[in-house]
Amino acid sequence: MIVLTLETKKRFKAATRGHEITIDVPPEKGGDDQGMMPTELYASALSACVGITLAIWLEKNQLSTEGLTVTAKNKMSLSPRKIEAVSLGVSLKQRLSPEQEKELQELLTNCPVMLSLKQPPAIEMTFKTP
Repeated sequence: MIVLTLETKKRFKAATRGHEITIDVPPEKGGDDQGMMPTELYASALSACVGITLAIWLEKNQLSTEGLTVTAKNKMSLSPRKIEAVSLGVSLKQRLSPEQEKELQELLTNCPVMLSLKQPPAIEMTFKTP
């Protein structure tokens, strides 16, 4: 379970399994800019899933993970305000064959976060008040 606790203004602390991250918004949105915004976390989760899946594949195929980077950029729509698209970029230091690239394309589009975005999970919400 992940627990979010409001710290100040719009800044939250998210905690799970003994780990914590800070989530905030920039001053122009009423925050202190002490952490990533929720939409940045979204793209981070997607790119991390791709990166971890890729690192596992590289190691399994005895290829170097040195220099592996994944970039993510959100494209926002204004009405309704939401993430319209995410552009991902993968950088490696070694060349891959066309066959390896094809295998990776299929593998990476099936990481758990990517699959959850393709077919959104059901979301249940409850409120606890005094």
